[in-house]
Order: sequence, then C-alpha cells, then structure tokens
Amino acid sequence: MVILVMVNDTRYFPQLNMKQRSIRITTLLITGIIACTSLFFVPDSAIKADKKLSAYFMEQTKLLTGEIRSLRLLQQQKVPLKQQQANFCRARNIYKKIEALVEYYYPPEAKLINGPNLLQVEADNTNLPVKPHGFQVIEEMLFAKTYPAAKMAEETSHLLGTLQQLSTKIPELQIEARRIFYALRLQLFRTVALGITGFDSPVARRSVAEAGANMKGIKEMVLLYADKQQQQVPEIKKLLQLLTATEQWLAVNTRFDSFNRAYFIREMANPVASLLLDVQLVLHIPVLAGNRPFKNDARHLFAKDIVNMDFFDGNNNEELQLTTEKIMIGKKLFYDSLLNPTTRRSCASCHIPEKAFTDGLTKSLSIDGHSSLPRNAPTLWNAALQSAQFWDNRVATLEQQIEKVITNKMEMDGNLEEAVNYIFKDSSYFALFSKAYGSERTALSYRNAINAIASYIRSLVALNSRADQYLRGETNSMNRAEINGFNLFMGKAKCATCHFVPFYNGQSPPYYDRQEAEVIGVPAKKNGKTVDEDEGRYNQYKVALLRYQFKVPTLRNISFTAPYMHNGVFSTLVEVVDFYNNGGGWGQGIYLPNQTLPREKLLLSDNEKNDLVAFLGALTDTGMVKK
Repeated sequence: MVILVMVNDTRYFPQLNMKQRSIRITTLLITGIIACTSLFFVPDSAIKADKKLSAYFMEQTKLLTGEIRSLRLLQQQKVPLKQQQANFCRARNIYKKIEALVEYYYPPEAKLINGPNLLQVEADNTNLPVKPHGFQVIEEMLFAKTYPAAKMAEETSHLLGTLQQLSTKIPELQIEARRIFYALRLQLFRTVALGITGFDSPVARRSVAEAGANMKGIKEMVLLYADKQQQQVPEIKKLLQLLTATEQWLAVNTRFDSFNRAYFIREMANPVASLLLDVQLVLHIPVLAGNRPFKNDARHLFAKDIVNMDFFDGNNNEELQLTTEKIMIGKKLFYDSLLNPTTRRSCASCHIPEKAFTDGLTKSLSIDGHSSLPRNAPTLWNAALQSAQFWDNRVATLEQQIEKVITNKMEMDGNLEEAVNYIFKDSSYFALFSKAYGSERTALSYRNAINAIASYIRSLVALNSRADQYLRGETNSMNRAEINGFNLFMGKAKCATCHFVPFYNGQSPPYYDRQEAEVIGVPAKKNGKTVDEDEGRYNQYKVALLRYQFKVPTLRNISFTAPYMHNGVFSTLVEVVDFYNNGGGWGQGIYLPNQTLPREKLLLSDNEKNDLVAFLGALTDTGMVKK
C-alpha cells in the first residue's frame, strides 16, 4: 500500500515514469528495511560474548578488591614495606587490565580509584578543593621516604569502599560490543599518551610494566568475542600474536628512563590499534558513532587526517560550520584593517605568519604603539585543536576569543557593528558573504564576520611534522638525537605529562575534550626569584588554587615561537629546558604552594637537554610554509 501511494505521487522522482518510479521506490524501501533490521539484530554469539565480558569485568573487580583487602591487612600487621609494595603492584596490574572498562563506563569511580594526587577545583566552583584518593595517593606514600600509617589506612579503606560500590553496579551494566571495542581503542590511546609517560605512576615508575597489563587485558577481552574458529581468521590471529609479543617485550624492557617509547609506538601500539579496528570489522561489530575529536575510524593516535574538525569547530549551528568559502573570507579579513579603520590594526599585526602567527615580542604591543599588553601573542597554528582559548582558558571558542580581542580597548579597540558597516561597503566582501552565509539578510552580521575569521584560524591545522611521519612509520626522518629526545620527552623529562601527544598541547587524553592548565612558577625575570605578577586564571575566577595558573600551550612549531612563556621571559628553548630541569619556579626559589609541576630536579645531562631541544625542532610542521 505504501509503495502504491508513493508510486502514484509524482513528487517522488518526477523525472521517472511510473514503472521506473516503482522500481526505484521499492529498492529504496527494501534497502531501508534491511538497514534498520541490521541495527537491531544482534547475533547470539555477540550476546553471549557480551555476557562473558560482564562476568570477566566482575571477576577482575573481585580479584582487585581482594588485593586491596590484603594490602589493608598487611598494613594492620605492619609487615615490611616491600611486601606491601608487591601487593600494591599486583593490584595495579589487575586494575590496568580492566581500566578500559572502568574509565569508559564509570568515570567518577575511575577518578576515585586512579585519579591524580593533586587537589582539584572547578573554575566555576568556589567550594573547597576536591581531595584526591586512590592508587596514586597510596603509591606516593608506599614508595616515598615517609610512611604515614594512619593516612595509609584511611586511603586504603576509601579505595576498598569505592571498589565495593563498583561491584554493585557492574551486574546492572548493559554491555555492547561496539562500546567495548571503542573502550579498548581508547585504552590504547590512554596507554600511549598517559601510561608510558609515567603520568599515573610518578613515584613507583611502573608505567612500562603496567602497559603490559593493559595489553594482557585487551587480549583477554578480544578473546571473549572471538571463538576458536574465528581466532584463525588472519586479522584476529595477527592481533592476538602481536598483543602477546608486545606483552612479552614490555615484560623485558621495564626500565623507565631507557624505555624506547618511539619503537613501542611505531612498531607495537599503532599496529595493535589498527588491527583492533580490523578485527572489529571482521567480527561485524559496528564502529561507535558520535562527534568526537578524532574520526571514529581513525587507525591509531598518530594516523594522518585523524582530527575531526566538526568537533573542534565549536558550532552546533550547521550554518556556521567550516567551509572553503568561509575560510577565504576569514583570510581576507585577517589581514584587513577594516575591523578598525582608525588604527589600521588587523589580526595579522600581532599574529605574523612568518613568525608562526606570533609577534616575536615578550609582551605584545598595545594599540597605542608604545605600551605593552600583559601577555604575548600565542601561535595560531593548531589553535583550533583546543577546547579553551587565551592564556587563561577563559573562553571556549575561537569566535568568543576573536570578539573579545576586537573589542578590547588595549588590543584592537574595535566596534563590531561599525566594523560590519565598513566591511559591507566593500562590494567584494558583500558578494563573498552572500555566497558563504546565504541571503543578504543573514549575511549582514558581525557574528558571521567573526565566524569567518575563526574559520580561517581553523584551517591553520597541520599535523605532519617529521616526528609525525616517523611515528606513523612513513619515514625514518628522525636522527638518533631526535629519537632520544622524543623518548626523554615522553619519559624522564616528563614533558608529555602536560603536553600530551599527538597534539603536544594540554588537551587531556584519551578523549581530548578538555584543555589543561598548570602552575609552574614562571619568574618575572629570567634568573629571578620572584614570580611574574600576572596571576593567570586567578584573575578570572578568584580561586586560590588557580593563582598563577596558565594554559598548557602547543609545542608544535615551537622553534618559531620564541620568546617563551606568557611573559616571554625565556629567549631560547635551552633556557626553557633548564627551567623545567631545575623543577620550575620551586627550583628557582619561587616557592608556590600550589605549583602543579613536580618540584624535583629532572637531572638531565647536557647531552639529554640537547637531544630534547633537537626533538622539539622535529615538531616543525611541513605544512607551515604553505599558509
């Protein structure tokens, strides 16, 4: 009946005759029915695997809970510290096997089980800071020189309580294969960007061994979805073999400082992630849909074209999403002083392309031409790959940032309404806006002008440096010093615990949807013992823990963005490395109680510091010269 009605309705495929229309409509309806059926049909094998996965999750959680009970008992019995440390390591290994599931399905519990050992506060919440709990708190007490018994007992009991709560929730969990495979891919991202850097094992430094536990957990969960016959399928067989080989290799190469992270990423982690996607497709498990920072079918963390710009465009309004026409208008406006005809200042006045879209000044010049602004102009390269803008992260989108800069009395001192009038007096602009933003009525908008500039900045994304090419396995373009520098960056030098790969900025893995900020104690003068007077995010939120806190900026193209820090206090990368090597502000005599950067010296040798700087040079992007 439906087909007959549609066939007789000439609104459907008016260019076809009745017979052709009948065939076309029947085909479309049948295709639609098949597609809809496939969405709801789940094979019995997949349902059984989901149930096995749920049982596995519960079993491992019980084992973990048992280890923590044992740890509490060992504390009560006051057994030697080494026994307690061994128990702790066993517990963490069990957790690492199921970390993918806990982090994906129960993020609040994950934070209580393995969150950073730092006081945390939400910028828009002036309540007391959130107290840390879990493995990282216990690790610092177990592996540090002091052992506060009462505090240890309190933290162990708190962790045990969290695990018991988790155990009550798991039986109610609705497992779906597509979500499990997404969680496993996220875990690989987490292992590369956080795990092997020592991010969550800063004292015991067991990150490499725990990466092996990650691989073991992934393998055990994949086996739940592939029966014996399926395990002989080439893609599945190859993945299982590689996971076993990777786990064995990690068991041997456990030394944190000498661990070859470049080799691990290039030869093991990336291939495992790619094969995991192949296996998912072979098992007919759909890729989880959704708008995320990375494309849902991205092969691995360093894959080409991994970025999903629809996530980073900051606009839910389809009319404002990125297009070629908007980029063209934005580029024209970026270099045009029409935004403020009086002063003749444009965006390019402070963001100079030849200087990687910075101005090369310690602090940018005010609009009066002689006084300085409080901070310098950060690079616009990859600025779109941040979920917060400005040095103090005070706005979420590029549009908001551009509006504030244009209207700021010291920066551009512009009037948006007046600027639009000037722009649309230019007939070339009028035609461009009408084409890009629709009718005359909707095109004549200062918000569209701002969006156009933001669109141009969003086009300044380039993730194809020699380091990227090397880690993707495309070339051998990094020399020995640069490879060693990368391994230092990801390990001993602790750079990657704040400047996260693959963006090398503060977007927090593995979801990359939140921009981090840190307190590092930037001095007012290069070798001074006084902190710079700019109080950073505190100026915006008046929360004590945020005093002197600033955004973690990108390190891509850093060879072209001197001077460094928000106040341009350091002229060279060597000076920057020395500052971090000495423990940041604390090592320079600036004793900030809320410094989030580790206060201990890194103890890098001169050769290591040189290698680290060499690697930073390898982050220069080959696409930079094309804009």
